[in-house]
Amino acid sequence: MNIQVWQINVKVILLQTIYLEELMTKIAYFIDHAFLDNPKWKEYHKSNNPKLYCFNSLYPIEKTGVYNIDGVYTIQIRTVSEELKNYLLTALKNNETKEIKTVSLTVDNLDYQHLKKLVSVTPLILKTTGGYWKDYLIEREFLKELNRNIIKKY
Repeated sequence: MNIQVWQINVKVILLQTIYLEELMTKIAYFIDHAFLDNPKWKEYHKSNNPKLYCFNSLYPIEKTGVYNIDGVYTIQIRTVSEELKNYLLTALKNNETKEIKTVSLTVDNLDYQHLKKLVSVTPLILKTTGGYWKDYLIEREFLKELNRNIIKKY
């Protein structure tokens, strides 16, 4: 299997202090903001389809859970779409929200490898038609829903 995977390293500076509880929302908004200037990519962003990218939280991780104003961090965005990679490299170059501003971008071409295990330092949120899983699912049902969701997205 010959799959190209690109990793865009977005170095950012914080324009406001961000607390851990709202961090992923602010990062998602920062990336979403890059899609809104182009009608094609705005439609892609709004469509109810699997997206060909994923991203992580700010790095380095702040042990206190407080990401301070003027702090410089990195967000990594991975994609298997060359077209999306090229668009993001352009759109993120001068991207700025009220909390986060791009400082610089680099891109790496990653070698495809079969997954042996999946480790995430970003908390997993599973929301189903019944709401958030902790409110009504036991662990076994949660794992079943998670497995179903992963297969669906794959």
